[in-house]
Amino acid sequence: MFMSGIYRKRIGSNLFVRMVFIFSVIAIITIVTLSRCRPPEWELFDLEKDPYEVNNVYSHPDYADTVRQLKQKLARLQREVLDEPVEQID
Repeated sequence: MFMSGIYRKRIGSNLFVRMVFIFSVIAIITIVTLSRCRPPEWELFDLEKDPYEVNNVYSHPDYADTVRQLKQKLARLQREVLDEPVEQID
C-alpha cells in the first residue's frame, strides 16, 4: 500500500482502512463525473507521422477518405456480430 507498516500501526489500522475507502470513493466519483462531462468523440491518428498520438486527424480533410473507409468497415463488422451502431455512419 501507499503507507508504511510503522505509520499504519501508529494511526491504527481501522483509521487506515477508512482512509483507503474514502480515497477509493473519491476516485470513483471523479472518474464517473469526468466521463459524463465530455461527449464521446471519434479519434484517428497517423502513427507514421505522429507515433505518440498527439494530433487527432479525424476532422482533417486529407483523412476524409480514410475515415469513410473505416466507418464503412465498422458498420459491416457491427452488422456481422448483430451490434447496434452508436451513431449513423455516413
